[in-house]
Amino acid sequence: MPAPRRIARSATCFGARDRFHDAHDRVWLEQFVRDLRYAWRGLWRSRAFCATTVLTLAVGLGLATAVFTIFNAYVLRPFAVRDPYSVYEITWHSQEAAGSTFRWSDYEALRPRTDLFEAVIAQANRFVTSQGNTLSAGFVSGNYFEALGAPVLLGRGLADYDARADGGAPVAVLGYRTWARLFDRDPAVLGREIEINDRKLVIVGVTRQEFQGLDDAPQDLWVPVTMYGPIVKSDLFAAVQPREMHLTARLRRTVTGAQAEGAVSLEPFEARVAGRLDAVRAEFSRARDARTADARAARRALSGVHRLRARSRRGLRERVQRHARARETPATARSGSVCRSARAAVA
Repeated sequence: MPAPRRIARSATCFGARDRFHDAHDRVWLEQFVRDLRYAWRGLWRSRAFCATTVLTLAVGLGLATAVFTIFNAYVLRPFAVRDPYSVYEITWHSQEAAGSTFRWSDYEALRPRTDLFEAVIAQANRFVTSQGNTLSAGFVSGNYFEALGAPVLLGRGLADYDARADGGAPVAVLGYRTWARLFDRDPAVLGREIEINDRKLVIVGVTRQEFQGLDDAPQDLWVPVTMYGPIVKSDLFAAVQPREMHLTARLRRTVTGAQAEGAVSLEPFEARVAGRLDAVRAEFSRARDARTADARAARRALSGVHRLRARSRRGLRERVQRHARARETPATARSGSVCRSARAAVA
């Protein structure tokens, strides 16, 4: 048989065989198994490289998980209050210092300004213990729930009459997580007692799951601010008042943050040096804007993690390719030379 005819017949036979193999349903599985065996042999020959690869991937995944957990807990959780864009955080600024904590007298001076605010609320945050558990407690003014429009699942929120007398209303409102963790979502929890720092409080309400307070960290329960002294053993209403209150205001619809800053004057206090009174001015920033800034910071952190993982994957791919080229066996080289010789002879 002439050589050109033999070449044409061989091409026809091998082409038909290749087409049959490509059309086979399990060809992708065979290729995957071969790739998996090849990768396993390469990693087994280079155990140090395998350990480095696993460690790099573990660090990247762990870092990404940690950042997303923080992002989800502090940024993505719902801000479940009525009209959140009218809620402003109040801070102070002096010539040499700045802060966000106030005295009780500052709250009493701002609350009557109904020309600027629909409501002003005060809150002092502390960690307390209950049945061996550490809880985040918010000691709040009596108008806290009404001013925010916080949703309540069971019972009621705190009211003004709960915070009228120092130590006079030992009641508490539980957060949904605390209700689920300590009381197993018992609907008959109202009227039961919870012990906080060896002080018994009567449970009068449970908030809905979406409401977890105004702070970055979710609150576990809320207590009238008048219970701060009996529980924390610190007097917020003494002659010399400590600066431990965080103030939040709901502005009227016709008032902007800049207008409120210009209209509010604060009594001087010791901002930096003990015994020296400093002139301070109030600053108003939307609570939503603060949460947005936290979101931008978390997104930047997540993008950095993604870039790190992308670089790790590129480095891993380059190392695998180098190892594949270095591990090419002499038999493969010989088979390649034989095939090239055969093609040359046929030609």
